[in-house]
Amino acid sequence: MHLGALQIELIVRASESLKDKRRVIKSVKDRLHREHMISVAEVATQDHLQVATLGIAVASEGAQRCAAVLDSVVSKLEERASRPGAGELTYEIGSQSRRVMALEEIPVTDPEAGRAAVDAEMLRYAETEGFSS
Repeated sequence: MHLGALQIELIVRASESLKDKRRVIKSVKDRLHREHMISVAEVATQDHLQVATLGIAVASEGAQRCAAVLDSVVSKLEERASRPGAGELTYEIGSQSRRVMALEEIPVTDPEAGRAAVDAEMLRYAETEGFSS
């Protein structure tokens, strides 16, 4: 099994509010997921009015298929950037990076260690926000 990951910035220059930006990004995310059967999430710059950083992931039996899907996604984004639908704000493509790797290349993590870190962070948050008893 191979995994492909793409991180790409979309710049929505005409956005005057987070609501404007989120409307554009939600439309892009929904369309990409529906047309390519991939996972799409806004992974950074959520509070920036004009920049969205999307993380895109695909799993497949081979590296070539993952690369082809990611190529198709970038092409689709470029196509929509050059000719948006009626009433849509336009966006530009900013920086991007991608990686395709075999499952064996990904480090194995200890689920218990991750769970303990999340528990500790939740406890710190509860204490600082005044939720402790």
